[in-house]
Amino acid sequence: MGRIDSQCGVMHRLGKGVAETNKRQPPVRLGRRISAHLRGWKMLDDIARDEPPGRPVNPYRSIWVS
Repeated sequence: MGRIDSQCGVMHRLGKGVAETNKRQPPVRLGRRISAHLRGWKMLDDIARDEPPGRPVNPYRSIWVS
């Protein structure tokens, strides 16, 4: 399973510890807009993990303005 490096904006399609085969799966650079969305979703996930269990997360928190 692949992973996304949201800091660098790169999607690694070859998972960690997976042997490379003849079918190459090179990393792919993500576009600016999807990278921004991924960073926002990561921030919301981090906020949700800090909330007490069972408490709903407000998805409209102002995370887009710096």
